[in-house]
Amino acid sequence: KQKQTNHRQAPNHLTEKINVLINENKVLLNKINELENIVDDVQLLKTEMQRLRDKNLSDWNYWRKQQSDLYSQLRQQQFIKESILNKFDRLQKQ
Repeated sequence: KQKQTNHRQAPNHLTEKINVLINENKVLLNKINELENIVDDVQLLKTEMQRLRDKNLSDWNYWRKQQSDLYSQLRQQQFIKESILNKFDRLQKQ
């Protein structure tokens, strides 16, 4: 009869070990959840950084093109000015 009750109810030290393991498991699951959240945050940050890099590059290219266009306009105006001055000089010499 004594043996049967032992089989039905686990010995105390086993129950304690099981409880410890269950608690450790809960702690680990919480840690895993925290880490998954951190991984998600890192992924969001990486995505945002990439978006900002792309935007920065695109802005940079835009401003470089603006600058280039401006310089070419200035060269064009300089050329026109010189040609007008040359014509004016020739007219004066005539």
